[in-house]
Amino acid sequence: MNRITLLSSLLFVLLAVASTFASASRSDVVLLDDESSSVSMAGKYSWLEDDTAALGIDDVSSPAMDGRFIPGNTEGLSLGYTSSAIWLKFKVRDVARDGQPWLLNLDYPLLDQVNVYQSLPDGSWSLRTMGNLLPFDQRPILHHTFVTPLELEPHVTSTVLVRIASKSSMIVRPSLQVASAFYEYESRLQVLFGLMYGVILMMALYNAFLYLAVRDVTYLVYVVSVLAGGIFIMSLNGHGYQFLWPGSPHLANTALPLSSSIWAIATALFTQLFIETRRYTPVFHRLLNIIIGLGAVAVVLSLFADYQVAIHFGTALGLFNGLLILTTGMISWYRGNRAARFFTLAWVVYAFGSTTLVLSQFGVVPDNLVTQHSATMGLLLQIIMLSLALSEKYRVISRELEDHARNLEKKIAERTLDLSKASKALKRLSQQDALTKLANRREFGRVLNDEWKRHQRSQEPISLLVCDVDELKELNDHFGHDAGDEALRQFGRVIKESMHRTADHPSRIGGDEFAVILPETDLAGAAKLADDICENYRNLAIPHAPRATYDVVTVSIGVASTIPQGKRTSSALFRLADNALYAAKQQGRDRAAIAK
Repeated sequence: MNRITLLSSLLFVLLAVASTFASASRSDVVLLDDESSSVSMAGKYSWLEDDTAALGIDDVSSPAMDGRFIPGNTEGLSLGYTSSAIWLKFKVRDVARDGQPWLLNLDYPLLDQVNVYQSLPDGSWSLRTMGNLLPFDQRPILHHTFVTPLELEPHVTSTVLVRIASKSSMIVRPSLQVASAFYEYESRLQVLFGLMYGVILMMALYNAFLYLAVRDVTYLVYVVSVLAGGIFIMSLNGHGYQFLWPGSPHLANTALPLSSSIWAIATALFTQLFIETRRYTPVFHRLLNIIIGLGAVAVVLSLFADYQVAIHFGTALGLFNGLLILTTGMISWYRGNRAARFFTLAWVVYAFGSTTLVLSQFGVVPDNLVTQHSATMGLLLQIIMLSLALSEKYRVISRELEDHARNLEKKIAERTLDLSKASKALKRLSQQDALTKLANRREFGRVLNDEWKRHQRSQEPISLLVCDVDELKELNDHFGHDAGDEALRQFGRVIKESMHRTADHPSRIGGDEFAVILPETDLAGAAKLADDICENYRNLAIPHAPRATYDVVTVSIGVASTIPQGKRTSSALFRLADNALYAAKQQGRDRAAIAK
């Protein structure tokens, strides 16, 4: 029994010693000396979560509470959204000889209530109160984060307790800095922020002037998104409350979800306009309409609902909106929308930055200097890249309009000259395709009907080739329309050089579609001519676009032949040849297919 008692006593002593060392570790004094201008707080503070948010300074400062404090082994805390109050505790002693004042900085601008208690020699506590629920000018130091001077006596240990409560994300970044070093660092940092806000304002003004010049509503929507994004960044960094609405605590807590909601609406609408979602991605166009409707709901929540409800809804909407827009851009790019390239890359940059910030606010990834400003830098780069994308799109449109104007002027001049020519020349021109000098569709229809009637009487076979230049759009997109026109001209020349009878009648009947009427020609003769045309055109070795099926430009041909019977019309022969053309395309292009 005595041995059991002795062992119990030893165990009790060991636990007491361990508790004493743990308590001593938690209460290590932060020494403020002449060697450094700032002190890392990692491992030098402890923290307590008050889930009732009801504990006061007398409760927390009592020795009985020491065991509830948890050592803070990191530079700061990222606890996500919580209704608890968080208490920080550390001890400081000024052993410096220069006598410079030291500042406590809580570097997260969205905290609602910050009470800083500091022990005084008489056993009482001094109190400084800050937070976004108070007017900005009541802060001890007018700064976008929460900064307060410490009242330190030389070589006297002082205990500091900080109570923090907030409906925003609970991110706590305590640091101690000499006042001169703090102001020097902050002055450089504010220059960078000023440059960033200047770039955002410049982008807004530049595109506002472009809207006035071209009257394209896309630019106006972009301006709204830039301004909303700029206000969002200023709110996130505390500069909105500092410079724009310092006398309105309500707006300080409303601006962040409100600006993000307006930004979601504007970016969704901008996406619809810029990459023409109704044309390229109609399903996603409708989904973006839903985002716009949810954005309107988010605006109402921002104005009238509880902050946490509004910010949770707005954050979820922002993430879904970004993912949807990014997906829409990628699909539009894949479907051939060249304007979606810069757009998609811009949203990749922003998505990375904003996702990093949100994950840090929920405590999923560490909160540090990079994650603090990831959304800011991502949004800034996105704004610049989208402005470049708009400029590029405007340049392309302007060039197309200039080309169209030049072509129109050229055609008007040609028509004016034609008016002075004889009626025979006018008739010939009305029957001829200007690009290839072959017969046009109207002349093709007239000749086919005439030959059909003639072969009905003679009961001789008549054949028809319907030809199509393969993947002309890819050629135009990669090399330009001049290259596509040249490919069409060369094909017209190949058709004429491949024929051996003057009775055969070639025509250009559409943009890249040609036809050859072969009077008194059976199926074998028509198929032989079709193969010759394919081979002769392939041998020109006209380079094709990288995304095309073949390295050189090729043609596909449908071959049909019949002896006109009964009440059948020439359109039946054309349908047969056209269906055969489709079969040639399906079989891999660069070939002739015979109608069945």
